[in-house]
Order: sequence, then structure tokens, then C-alpha cells
Amino acid sequence: MLLACKGPGLRVDKSPEELMMCFLHESFDGKFLWIISPWVSFFKLGKRLVHYPYVSSADVVDIIEALVKVGVEVRVLTRCIDDALEPGFMRLIGSVGGDGGSVPDGLRVYVREGIEEILGKINTILRLRKILKDKLQFDFRGAGQYGRLHTKLYINENSAVIGSANFTWSGIAERGNWECLLYYKRVENQTLYAETLSVAEAYFGNGARYEQCEELTIRKAMEYRLVDEPVVSLEDMARYLEVVKSRI
Repeated sequence: MLLACKGPGLRVDKSPEELMMCFLHESFDGKFLWIISPWVSFFKLGKRLVHYPYVSSADVVDIIEALVKVGVEVRVLTRCIDDALEPGFMRLIGSVGGDGGSVPDGLRVYVREGIEEILGKINTILRLRKILKDKLQFDFRGAGQYGRLHTKLYINENSAVIGSANFTWSGIAERGNWECLLYYKRVENQTLYAETLSVAEAYFGNGARYEQCEELTIRKAMEYRLVDEPVVSLEDMARYLEVVKSRI
């Protein structure tokens, strides 16, 4: 087993970024890579990941695409974008988006940055959808007594990683949040690996399809009047928010 952490004053063999690079590298030698993370974003690692002849890049998009191209089954389970559409903030967008001069500049900056964050999440989902197709799944609010996805679990054919870090820049990169990840190999503890794989299978078994996430997000946007024109897809939502951002 290996514990990889980042934070002030730590003395560990590897950081989460170094560990994730090793984990992604070894995933090229297996049949699958499953990523379970509440938040997923496309980011660049501090160094290039080189797995000749398939990839030589620090961009995780390139790495995921290379894994898919060589036949590795890459699956991602994350939160649906509806989780980012907070009604209070979306209504604030409408009030700030006008031409009135009474809105403080600081508030405009805050709203513009919030829109960019939502757009980033939508665009990540759209890009993942293009790469993974039906291998992209989402959590579903209100499954019995359970709430939203909070687990961070990464597993391939040879090892597993569990901890606090989302598959995002702030979760993985050296200068991100204080995080810890625990890595272990299948051959070291086959019982624990089997239990981890069983959990991952159960999570994916309860995941929602892209179409369900899209429908839920659009319905929420319309019901709470978060947009002032019809939108029928996440692409429409992204275009709408880009226009609104340009007016602020």
C-alpha cells in the first residue's frame, strides 16, 4: 500500500499527482479504468505522461482519449450538472445581466466567474460524452435514504485508489487542495480489491444515463425559471450562458 498526500509540512513518498500519473500509466496495461468522482474537470498534470507509442501529454483529455483508443474500457461516474444550478445564484444572474449602472463591479465579477464555473462543468460533461458515449454516468438524487455522490474511487485491472481527491486540478495537482489518496495493488490484497470492485460495480449499476441527467437539468432550469428562453439540451444551456456572460 502507498499513501499519497499533499499539504503543509508533509513527508510522504508521493504526492496525489505523482500517484495518479503512475495509476493512469499502468491503466494502459489493463482492460479497464473506472473513475468515480463527484467532480470531474479536464486539467493538465505537472509533467507529461509518456506511454509509447500511445500518448505523450500532460493533458488528461489526451490521456483518456488514448486509453479509449487502445481498447481500455474507461467509465466515469460523476454528479449531474443540475447540482451546480443553484436557484439563488441563477436568479442573481438575471438581476445583474441588465444594463443598469447600479450594480457594483465586484458583484458583476462574482457572477461572471460563477457562470464560467458552470460553463466549465457543462463543457466537461459534453466533452466526456463525446469521448465515452454511454460509459459516462451520473449519480441520481433521492436514491432511497442516500443523497449525492461523494465517493472518490479509482480502479483498474491491477490496482485501486481511494481517498479525498476529486478528478480535478484542485484535487490532483500539486498546488491544489490538501488531499490524501491510498493506493494498493490487486496482488497485495485480493480480498480488499474484490470488495472495492464490487462497490464500483454497484455504483455504476445505479448510475443514470446522460439523457436522464440532461432532462433533469433542463427541467430544473425551466421549473425554477433559471433561464428566460427555451432550452432543450445542455448545448443550448451552454450557448445561453455564454450570451448572458457576454452581457455582464
